[in-house]
Formats: sequence, C-alpha cells, structure tokens
Amino acid sequence: MLFADERAARRFETDLLRLRELTAGTSAPRVSPATGAAAGSVALSGVDRWDAYVADCRRMIGAPLTDLAFGTLQIGLPQAPSSRWVVSAVTGSGAAEDDMAYEDEAEDEEPPTVSVAVAPHIPPEQRVRCRTWIRRWVGTLAASGESPAAPVPVRLVVANLYVQLLAAGVWDENDQSWRDGLSGLLEALGSEDGPSEADQQAPPETRRRLDGVAAVVMTFLSQDATFTGGGERDVLAARAWQSSKDMIARAEPAQVEDLMIPPEQALARVAPWSEVERLLALAQEDDPHAEVVEELSAAGWEASYEAGLWEITGSFGNPVPVVSRAADRLGRHHPNGVLVRARSTNRWAFVAWAAPHLVLLNPPARVWRTYQVRSPATPESRFSGGDLSTVPG
Repeated sequence: MLFADERAARRFETDLLRLRELTAGTSAPRVSPATGAAAGSVALSGVDRWDAYVADCRRMIGAPLTDLAFGTLQIGLPQAPSSRWVVSAVTGSGAAEDDMAYEDEAEDEEPPTVSVAVAPHIPPEQRVRCRTWIRRWVGTLAASGESPAAPVPVRLVVANLYVQLLAAGVWDENDQSWRDGLSGLLEALGSEDGPSEADQQAPPETRRRLDGVAAVVMTFLSQDATFTGGGERDVLAARAWQSSKDMIARAEPAQVEDLMIPPEQALARVAPWSEVERLLALAQEDDPHAEVVEELSAAGWEASYEAGLWEITGSFGNPVPVVSRAADRLGRHHPNGVLVRARSTNRWAFVAWAAPHLVLLNPPARVWRTYQVRSPATPESRFSGGDLSTVPG
C-alpha cells in the first residue's frame, strides 16, 4: 500500500512534485511522442490532440499517475505491462507437479480487465497518516497566493486520491474534517488564475474531466447538508455550490465513472451515480445556459457573460456565423433580447437579437445593419455562410 510503505510514499510525492514542475515550468512547445512534432506546429484533430496530450503526460510521469489523474483506465486506453501478485488458498499438501502446473497455467493467463472501481484497503493504523498526507497536498494546492494555479494533472491526481481515501473509510464516523479539505480542493479545481503553458495547450477533455471531478467533490459536500440551512456543513456546502455550480452544470457523469466507487469498506463515503446526476440536474436548472455553453465549447469556443453582454471567443476567421449561431441559441433563453459579441484574434462582430429583429455590426464596416428574421428561419440559418448580401429588413 502506498501510504503504508514510507519509501513508496516518498517516491510518489517526488513524482507528484516532478509532475507539478514539468507541467508548470515548461514554456517551450512540447514534443509529442505520438506525432514527433512540436505541439502547436501542426493542426491535430481533437482525438489526436487528446492522445498526444495523454502520451506526453505518460512520458513525463508514467502511466500510473496519468491514469490516476484522468481516469483513462476506465475508457480502455492501452496500459503498460506490469507484474501481478497471484493470491490463492493453499489447502493440504499437494504434489510438487501440481504446483508447477498451476504456476505454468497462471503465467499463461491474461490479466483480467478491471472495469469497476474498487476502494483501496487501508489498515486502521495508517489512517492518521493518510489524512495528514492528503490534507497537506490540498493545502499546497490552495495556498497559491500570487503564484499560478497548480497544473491540471496535479489537481486531478490529488482529487482522485482524496475520493479513494473517502471510499476507504479513512475518516472516523464523527470526523467531519474531510469537508474542509474537499472545500479547498473544489476551489483549487475551479481555479483559473494564471494557467500554465501546459494547461493552455491542453485539449477540451481536460476541462471536461475537471468539471466531472468538481461534480463528484460537490456531491460529497452536499451529503447530509442543505444549501439553505444554517449549520456549519450547510454553510460550507452552500458557499462551495455558489462558486462551482457553473462547472457542475457542464459536467458529464461518464467522465468520472472511475470515481463512483461502491461502498465496500467500513466507514466508506462514496458519491453514487444517482446523487451525482441529481446534482447535475440541479445545476443545469439553475443555469439554463449550460447546454448552450457546452455546445459552443464543443465547437472550440469559450462563452462568458458580463454586464448584459455574451462574449464568444475562439479561433475563427469569420465571426458572423459564430455570433449568429450563439445569438440563436442564447436567444431561446432571452425572449426580451440578447446581446452577443464574437471575437477572434483580429476580427469581431456584434449582434442584438430579439425575434424577429436582428441588428448586426461587423467591422471594418461602420454601418449598423438591421434584419427581420422570421420563423422558420433563424439567425444561424440566415448567416450560416457569413453572407451579408441579404437585403436588410
């Protein structure tokens, strides 16, 4: 067991610190072993980009930590070969030939594929050490101060270990100190101040994983608590909910199946699938734009809202199809009108949309264009090709 073996624990901490230094300290484009080219020098598909990112992480820190961070064991990625202990019951004194036959048979067998998450077993005498260890690492993530936020893989490794320790029953029944640790961990998961170069190059799958892990962490904090109560755990859960519900509204339970561990250990605390889905539904109900934001994110764009204006940013040449699509989707939740601006590196476009009236400003033109877009037409269908030759209404 990692925490029972002091030498293994020190090695693990060394690997985790190395992961933090490598992912936070590199500013040069990374060379992907999957492509043999520097990241950003070629256009990769979404799948290739994710594969290259995972391959880079495995090259730097090995498969175990990478799989721990991203739960990649649960989605069938190739695993590095490893030796196994074969545990069997020995009854009686069998012949030596029988033992040799059994050993030969065991060597020929393929290792079983584990598809169900299993809680680790931690002896009672090691639990205090485990709690101290994970509390120290959460404190390291939370105490960012003026330094940049910890890299995504570091945050995910610590979160996964925290969930496993909860499932292992490391905290006593009346010990609620795990809630403070999870609250700090949730804040660290949502931190975006000063992202590292490696995080800026990370594919969208990393954000989905962060959102899913945040939903699992929030599920734990919401257990035996309400968002409107006055108790200590209620206030803690409500504060965490307000700061993380946007992430949770985007989360997908399928991204964190490896964290939904069956309650097999004494004193186990787990996040069942049904509770995670309930929390997602509540977050999406509070945020009616969640599906729209997810759709835009899947297209490679980022959506933000401030002071009545939706801002869509990303890498695109013509902003008109982008802003019209966003206005079409967001306008369904704003019957009185919506203001949207789409902005890339060198160009931007602005739309004011309140069906059936649409106003468009598309620099360098200095003329406001007005249109009438009547059903079944939509702003997206009207400008899907970025064609502005339509006669204004």
